[in-house]
Amino acid sequence: REITLWLQQAQENLKNEKDEKKQEELLKQYNEEFAAKRAAIAQDYAERLRATEESINKTIADEAKKNGYKLVLAKAITLYGGDDITEEVAKVIK
Repeated sequence: REITLWLQQAQENLKNEKDEKKQEELLKQYNEEFAAKRAAIAQDYAERLRATEESINKTIADEAKKNGYKLVLAKAITLYGGDDITEEVAKVIK
């Protein structure tokens, strides 16, 4: 939402600037600011994703240990057998 407001303000400022040279300078400045904001958003997203993944992995390890499992495999790579602990992990994560 903040970025949307910023973009709207930048567009308004560009539209109101009548001097072409100042418009070009503003556009360059806004492009640089936008790139920095986009990079910050991407970094924040990556950090949150990493933290979420670490939390889920810890929960899986805790549930596995609690139930006496020495090995946990992803459901997608398991062809046959084993116990599915997805529901137990999902309950703890929620």
